Amino acid sequence: MIDRLENSDSDSSVNGKRHVAGNSAGAALMEKTGNSNKDPFELSFQFVSSMTSLVNALEAKDPYTAGHSIRVSNLAGKIAEQRNGVSPEVKEVQMAGKLHDIGKVGTPERILHKPENLTKEEFDHIKKHPLLAEKILAPFEKLKSVSNVIKHHHERFDGKGYPDGLAGKDIPVLSRILTIVDSYDAMTSARPYRPAMIPENAMGEIRRGLGAQFDPEFGEIFIRLFLTGRIG
Repeated sequence: MIDRLENSDSDSSVNGKRHVAGNSAGAALMEKTGNSNKDPFELSFQFVSSMTSLVNALEAKDPYTAGHSIRVSNLAGKIAEQRNGVSPEVKEVQMAGKLHDIGKVGTPERILHKPENLTKEEFDHIKKHPLLAEKILAPFEKLKSVSNVIKHHHERFDGKGYPDGLAGKDIPVLSRILTIVDSYDAMTSARPYRPAMIPENAMGEIRRGLGAQFDPEFGEIFIRLFLTGRIG
């Protein structure tokens, strides 16, 4: 599997100016909704819609990551539906997919766009983005489970991931799904530091990572969907 310390998994593109704008927009929205008497569910929906629009706008400005979060959302929904049928978990993992890289508003473009391997310090900076995403979503109780899915989508099944080094079934179920599809879409998309993989090779990387980086159960579902043409 590709690693950005030597090539990272999934990077959305945001520069320093966008970082300031993103944080300002998020702060303004939270201030506005925090003083409102509207229904909490409606406020959560408004917040998610605004944050999704922010992610999409940031990605659209970079040809390397345009549409990444939407594709991750769709792929994650397919795996969740294959396992659980139509259920609340499908919508939850789709929402997590749309917002999973929102924490990268805190990562400068010089790191995200660096064509060479990252230094340890630079990679440590990137590793903070799931925790920043958790902080951005923290004011909204109804998004707590989504926030937790996002927080742990860079954990590894063998316990060597981040931010908490969780392993196996200790990793939230939907995070294990998100890990697979986020990695797949990153591998099949060009990045400044490498060309895109063809889908068959990326699927092979997922297969080789089962039990190490990826949950074997969800990995097998992904592979089955890929081989039957539902994921390509």
